[in-house]
Amino acid sequence: MCAVCETARPATDWDHCHTHGLIRGPLCGSCNTMEGQGKEFLARPGSLQHLQHLLQCDDCRTERILPPPHHRLAELRRHLHLVWRAQDCDWPLHMHVTVEETDGGYDCTVHCSVSEHGIRAVRSVRLSHEEAAHGLSRTVEEALAQDA
Repeated sequence: MCAVCETARPATDWDHCHTHGLIRGPLCGSCNTMEGQGKEFLARPGSLQHLQHLLQCDDCRTERILPPPHHRLAELRRHLHLVWRAQDCDWPLHMHVTVEETDGGYDCTVHCSVSEHGIRAVRSVRLSHEEAAHGLSRTVEEALAQDA
């Protein structure tokens, strides 16, 4: 069965870490495709479970990293939305987060519009590479602690 589906579905693929080549576990075709594309894999309900799945690679756990780069950017988008969203903004239905990597860091914008309450928020933040790396490290540590 798929290791990350909310509703049990038959697994069709063995997911593996492309950085280290180690098997992480079985995924259904839909989850395997989303994991490979990365952008929305961590935005789906159960994102903590998805993070924990990505950290099933022993080498990633040891190194405390979240490979590949598209997952790091997706987690950065998720984190920014959780920190900077409008109060009633639903993740991910009413949000849009852009992250542009620059020489000195990341230019990030969080757009939230919650039509039910008439709220619209646009917030911009600039993160250095160190600030982004610290946030990702904290996320990895939280996922590992929850998995223990």
